[in-house]
Amino acid sequence: MGPREAEVPADQRATRVGGLRPGTEYNVTLYGVHRGQLSPPLRARVRTAPAEPGAQPSLGELSASEVTHNSALLSWTVQAGDFDSFLLHYKDAEGKLQALPVDGGSRTVTVTNLAPSQRYKFNLYGISGRKRLGPVSTDTVTAKEPRVQELTFQPSLGELSASDVTHNSTLLSWTVQTGDFDSFLLQYKDVEGKLQALPMDGGSRTVTVTNLAPSHRYKFNLYGISGRKRLGPVSTDIVTAAAPTEEVPTAQPSLGELLASDITHDSILLSWTMEEGTFDSFLLQYKDAKGKPQALPVDGGSRTVTITNLAPSRRYKFNLYGISGRKRLGPVSTDAVTAAAPTEEVPTAQPSLGELSASDITHDSILLSWTVQAGNFDSFLLQYKDAEGKPQELPVDGGSRTVTVTNLAPSRRYKFNLYGVSGRKRLGPVSTDAVTARRKAEPAPESSLGELSASDFTHDSILLSWTVQAGDFDSFLLQYKDAEGKPQAQTVDGGSRTVTVTNLAPSHRYKFNLYGISGRKRLGPVSTDATTVAVPQEEPTPQPSLGELSASSVTHDSILLSWTVEGTFDSFLLQYKDAEGKPQELPMDGGSRTFIVTNLAPSHRYKFNLYGVSGHKRLGPISTDTVTAAQPRKEVPTAHPSLGELSASDVTHNSTLLSWTTEGTFDSFLLQYRDAESKPQSLPVDRGSRTFIVTNLAPSHRYKFNLYGVSGRKRLGPVSTDAVTAAVPRDKGAGTQLRLGKVSASGVTHNSTLLSWTVEEGTFDSFLLQYKDAEGKPQALPVDGGSRTVTVTNLAPSRRYKFNLYGISGRKRLGPVSTDATTARRKEEPAPESSLGELSASDFTHDSILLSWTVQAGDFDSFLLQYKDAEGKPQELPVDGGSRTVTVTNLAPSHRYKFNLYGISGRKRLGPVSTDATTVAVPQEEPTPQPSLGELSASNVTHDSILLSWTVEGTFDSFLLQYKDAEGKPQELPMDGGSRTFIVTNLAPSHRYKFNLYGVSGHKRLSPISTDTLTAAAPRKEVPTAHPSLGELSASDVTHNSTLLSWTTEGTFDSFLLQYRDAESKPQSLPVDGGSRTFIVTNLAPSHRYKFNLYGVSGRKRLGPVSTDAVTAAVPRDKGAGTQLRLGKLSASGVTHNSTLLSWTVEEGTFDSFILQYKDAEGKPQALPVDGGSRTVTVTNLAPSHRYKFNLYGISGRKRLGPVSTDATTAAALQKEEPATHPSLGELSASDITHDSTQLSWTVEEGTFDSFLLQFKDAEGKPQALPVDGGSRTVTVTNLAPSHRYKFNLYGISGRKRLGPVSTDATTAPRDEGPRIQLRLGPLSASDSTHDSLDLSWSVEEGTFDSFILQYRDADGNPQVLPVDGGSRTFTVTNLAPSHRYKFNLYGISGRKRLGPVSTDAVTGRLEEEDEEEEEEGATQPKLGELSTSEVTKDSVRLSWTIQAGAFDSFLLQYRDADGKPQALPVDGGSRTLVVSDLLPSRKYQFNLYGISGHKHLGPISTDVVTAFPEASSVTPARLDQLLVSEVTPTSLRLRWDAPEGDFDTFLIRYRAADRGPGLGPAPTQEVPVPGAQRSSVLRGLRPGTEYGLAVYGLRQGEETANVHGAARTSSLGTAPAGLGGACWGTEPG
Repeated sequence: MGPREAEVPADQRATRVGGLRPGTEYNVTLYGVHRGQLSPPLRARVRTAPAEPGAQPSLGELSASEVTHNSALLSWTVQAGDFDSFLLHYKDAEGKLQALPVDGGSRTVTVTNLAPSQRYKFNLYGISGRKRLGPVSTDTVTAKEPRVQELTFQPSLGELSASDVTHNSTLLSWTVQTGDFDSFLLQYKDVEGKLQALPMDGGSRTVTVTNLAPSHRYKFNLYGISGRKRLGPVSTDIVTAAAPTEEVPTAQPSLGELLASDITHDSILLSWTMEEGTFDSFLLQYKDAKGKPQALPVDGGSRTVTITNLAPSRRYKFNLYGISGRKRLGPVSTDAVTAAAPTEEVPTAQPSLGELSASDITHDSILLSWTVQAGNFDSFLLQYKDAEGKPQELPVDGGSRTVTVTNLAPSRRYKFNLYGVSGRKRLGPVSTDAVTARRKAEPAPESSLGELSASDFTHDSILLSWTVQAGDFDSFLLQYKDAEGKPQAQTVDGGSRTVTVTNLAPSHRYKFNLYGISGRKRLGPVSTDATTVAVPQEEPTPQPSLGELSASSVTHDSILLSWTVEGTFDSFLLQYKDAEGKPQELPMDGGSRTFIVTNLAPSHRYKFNLYGVSGHKRLGPISTDTVTAAQPRKEVPTAHPSLGELSASDVTHNSTLLSWTTEGTFDSFLLQYRDAESKPQSLPVDRGSRTFIVTNLAPSHRYKFNLYGVSGRKRLGPVSTDAVTAAVPRDKGAGTQLRLGKVSASGVTHNSTLLSWTVEEGTFDSFLLQYKDAEGKPQALPVDGGSRTVTVTNLAPSRRYKFNLYGISGRKRLGPVSTDATTARRKEEPAPESSLGELSASDFTHDSILLSWTVQAGDFDSFLLQYKDAEGKPQELPVDGGSRTVTVTNLAPSHRYKFNLYGISGRKRLGPVSTDATTVAVPQEEPTPQPSLGELSASNVTHDSILLSWTVEGTFDSFLLQYKDAEGKPQELPMDGGSRTFIVTNLAPSHRYKFNLYGVSGHKRLSPISTDTLTAAAPRKEVPTAHPSLGELSASDVTHNSTLLSWTTEGTFDSFLLQYRDAESKPQSLPVDGGSRTFIVTNLAPSHRYKFNLYGVSGRKRLGPVSTDAVTAAVPRDKGAGTQLRLGKLSASGVTHNSTLLSWTVEEGTFDSFILQYKDAEGKPQALPVDGGSRTVTVTNLAPSHRYKFNLYGISGRKRLGPVSTDATTAAALQKEEPATHPSLGELSASDITHDSTQLSWTVEEGTFDSFLLQFKDAEGKPQALPVDGGSRTVTVTNLAPSHRYKFNLYGISGRKRLGPVSTDATTAPRDEGPRIQLRLGPLSASDSTHDSLDLSWSVEEGTFDSFILQYRDADGNPQVLPVDGGSRTFTVTNLAPSHRYKFNLYGISGRKRLGPVSTDAVTGRLEEEDEEEEEEGATQPKLGELSTSEVTKDSVRLSWTIQAGAFDSFLLQYRDADGKPQALPVDGGSRTLVVSDLLPSRKYQFNLYGISGHKHLGPISTDVVTAFPEASSVTPARLDQLLVSEVTPTSLRLRWDAPEGDFDTFLIRYRAADRGPGLGPAPTQEVPVPGAQRSSVLRGLRPGTEYGLAVYGLRQGEETANVHGAARTSSLGTAPAGLGGACWGTEPG
């Protein structure tokens, strides 16, 4: 286990560290963090308590790494205890189960022979004794098939030489004569004669070997690694110098002088001296020509550095610092002025470069050629930037005129600069651009097979061996015919050179043909003949015979029967008569020697007859008599174990998984049930199990399972459960012939064997393997139906086992087929002496280094890493014996460390192996911009609560809301930095509040921003008639920091509000959606009493509360304070040229939300919030062929944990296709038909449509039209009548053409009599539009959805799909294009149904940089004005509307009728009024009017109206009159209206700006509640010179019963306030 880190809040002085191993010593280091800086640490060493005897081991995590196209490295941890071995299960590319045994000391295994681009799920089990624990699982996807590179010339090594020899180190240098190597390997023997190996990358030509012994001769061998070949070695000898005498330590190092020389127009050579001592490194600082600071690190051994890329004729000041440990000394400085830019003239003696050109361009390399116009250069330097933008330099000797640049990225433009170096001058550059070719699949070099030979002959197996003359194969295929002449084929992985062929016939000649598979080619075959040996002579097996039958462990209701046999039986049959004299038969498998007979009567004599079945014969019986014990007296149990609950899950047509709980421990369990023929079955289960899979069940059959716990001689229970098996799956054909082939044993060790079998015909659901263990107890091992091998473990050495394999198909058990195997002797060889290999360092950062090491032989109990910190203090870091890597953290930047690693084996400490490494400099951080607050607004105002919303620029750590309550006392409410809304509760009715919101960033508190609002009047108490009501609130599942609240209701609420006070008595409010009946409250304090109040919100009413108290539990002792939260892994898949699907896991705990961060193609940081229930997100609008790094943070309360990261490179851009031909429709079909809906699907034969139009007539014969967006191919038509035939016509809309229709008929199903849940989406609306994002909001009018799907097309016309969880009602769509119109379609997903869509159009805002002149371009776009109502009667209403700009082709009016069914009325483009009839009296309607212009659907504008009372009613309708506007200023106006006293409880003012500007869509509607006693109100916060639509609604008993409308314009800035600002009005009585 590597080092772990845990953050502790600053106010804590204690914390608990969990997940440690028992009996293990740990080093604990505590740092204080202040402004990102670490304090000096406090350290302690502590040992955990030893594990309790018999503690059960447990697995930790399983992860995959080093994934190639055909292999993956799996690594895992063990949380507690030790395992005897491990078993890895996975399914291969053909779906066959593979099992890979791994020894108990391993923590990694490499799985080979995988298929490329295939997803695998790996399950790892831990084997301890006879128990199989687990699994732990992980998924991974193998890489794509690598493309074979072109043949290159074989590289060759030159010479190896040594220099700079000291008493403990030497510098080795070498040359490469031809070609390039992938890497190098240096080998030598240390002073103890142990072989040491040092790997180096292929670009190296020098290496410093350290930790040598003084005065010792060493021989160094250098190998070049190219692909799988190791070439060489080249060698050299050296003798290290004598050990230096110890010197008095020098004083602190100090710098001398800094000098500048060799000044050119673009470079300067700096030199410096040292007065005393040495530095670890240097840092040179200066400002470039633009004034930007530059920093250049230089290693501690250098005394010169050349500064390039300077500007001509410019003065520079250079400051040089010396770095020693964590200290930075200096600077020493010098000034220098660069030379003037050279004039363009032909040099006479100075060499000059000619031209640089590129040729021989492939997808990953380019040949560069150049000329030299005059003179000679000492060398050349080629510079370019790689695909990630990192600068690369390639030195070339002075005699060369060409160089091949390799390792380039395909389809990428490179710019190459070539400099000529002459003396200390660098001339040039000359430049050229080149674009690499696309990657092409190139033919692999021809592979060829060598010879095939046979050896190790037995009577049923042969070992085949072969060679490969050239190249590599992906796999091999071995073919031969079996003894019956049937062809057999066996696949072997490409790395193998041997295979053992089993299940052969004795004394039979076979011809084997071996083919090599390379890509899609099959080469060969090479062949050999071989004859198996004769069958060894065995004595004929005698006829089996039964021995004796005896009874024991007799209780009042059960008896244990035991028997002996000579030979082997296929099965046994037990017969007896029950207490009522009815005969009973119990079948048993042939491996059984004991059986417990249950459900007997007390004090009753039974005679048992046992028959042995062999083939078709039934032998016996043998018999015994026994009397059951008397009925026991009921006693009060004292400390007996007890059974909990028994449950069934994972039910299939022939099996079910049973799970149970217990109090205490049982010796074993007994499971009883009756099979489909009512025969009793008994299955013993071991004491450690809590689950059991019952197989061989009959489909569609009800079973009752009884589970008994056996403790000593007592049988407790039963606990029971019922389960009904599923129906037989339809995809299997009945009557398929099933036949098992042969089973054979191979790979036999002292404690395991690999069993393999064949299936001659048909497919089995599963297999059952039976055998007896070393104690004679029968064992049964179920195996899934896709497997053909299984490894049987935990066997005894030197013992013969007989294995019987049965095939299970439905209710049938066929077989068995059998084989014998004798385990090997246990080897008592002494363990080899453990020895360490090499220690290497990688992954350098400014404060950490990853160390890796190898073990040459044996195993170590643990490791110990030693090094000195930056202050010279020795540090020790213990590492467990299974680890091979450790990350050393808290290091100092730019500091050289020497690490020594010791291996601990028993009481011995072996080693060390050592390595040196230098941390990198501290990265330069860009200053983050100061965040700023935007606007604060209030909405959803009730008599005691207000919803506050605000906007921000940047990110705050937290927010603070301040206001004064009704008594004038100041109140403060803190909120986390991710919040943008907050509900303030417990307010007083009809009271004005001023809210101030502060943003907190670091130690700064910014702003505030403010808003005023007035709470509504208190609602009158009245007896509800049909209002919903709350039932009871209860708390359960209480932990130390959370509780589950549950409640009941009568009727339906729109939402709920949960209120309580936290541990500091601050009020908390949590909104809950109306479909929920449970809610988990988290972040509670332990051992604290809470009172929870739940309100139900229905319309504008808040009912309740109902209350409950709960006391949280104490902090658990075995865990650290607070719930542990831990992110798992982040991975990318489904990568396209502009999107990728990111998936992640959460290893522990629950997060409130996630935040995904990455940088776009322009380097701008992007942040994408994701809700806490999600585990995937699709990131869109990415750039093609670009590498992205994604960081995922988990948000829990105010904490941000993580990140976990992954890289992904998008695919190349798609080629633009030529415009499609004329579109045409295909077929229309209906499916998923219910009593009130059907799903219609269609195809498009050619081209694409802008949209579709579906037409049909409803049950009353009225025509209905349903528009569908052009990217859809399905739509669900709802609100149909049951048992009714419909004809649907679908038209395709392309431009102004309407093509089609295609048609289909469908008849709805009859209405279900049972209750059903109606599902219906409400309207979808857009708000908070910016230039690249929109907030979408929607409601659910009825029912609950599992999830939602949001669809739209991006700016390029590509369809985008965003999944949204079912609890959400809002979603922010990001990465949109500015000034672009989008249409969004929202579908609700419930089970397999997709309902909807509901749609809305929205236009994103303009970029701030866009020219203001573009505002004139939107003048031609038509725009709707306001929608108003008049002439309201009991069954009709006249709608009128205005047009602000342009003209529409037509209009579409939408509303829902009294039954909630959507209605749509088309209106011609010249109309401005419409009378809607067939309405119901005294009912509220909402009307939405859309303007149709070409293909665009603009709007809607909306209005509400309540139809009049019936004439027969004696109730006088309430009226609102005379809406007057006065006191008009640029930012406010006063509204006055007339209404009779007592007619209304409250008023509601709604207003909206008529025009926000071209392309910005309609402004959002604002609402202000006014108490029923008032007749005027001031609207504030308006925009100057803006016209507003105004409406006042009168509310009585929560319903709108009248309204009056008007309009007014605020005065412009600089004008005097007006008394009446352009007002107009109209009334609408209820």
